[in-house]
Amino acid sequence: MPSEEVYSDDWWLERNDQNRCVATRKNGERCLKPANRGMTVCRTHGGAAPQVRCKAKERLELAADRMAKELLGIATDGQSEAVKLNAIRDALDRAGLGAKTEVSLELKPWEQLMGDIAGVATISRAEHRAQQGRPILDSAALAQAIDAEAVETAEDDPPARP
Repeated sequence: MPSEEVYSDDWWLERNDQNRCVATRKNGERCLKPANRGMTVCRTHGGAAPQVRCKAKERLELAADRMAKELLGIATDGQSEAVKLNAIRDALDRAGLGAKTEVSLELKPWEQLMGDIAGVATISRAEHRAQQGRPILDSAALAQAIDAEAVETAEDDPPARP
């Protein structure tokens, strides 16, 4: 929130005290903060209270009806076609009858990767090997040990560094 120097009495005089908090401070002077939207007081003087917020919401809803009526008046009495068209479009949008919008849903790359990882975990080894085009090994072939012999290198010590 800006400092109180911004909202001085001179600053409010220039604006005709429009949207200024109506509460008084401890020293008896009027509060210098702006009132919350749809309210007559700032947050410090009760603008955060539930009943005040409810009443402000009600005031804004009533103002919306008045503004919609004005908008429809402009749509029927507007002088230029562009003004009429914009007013009609806005009125239809507010009524929930606006232009259709298309929404396309696609998986993000990381979601595709996670799906692939999860998919690998849910298939058997044989299915995975079949997908890869690799031969399926039966358990009997895996059970046979392969005979091997360890061969030592000629030099056990690594070469000396220069």
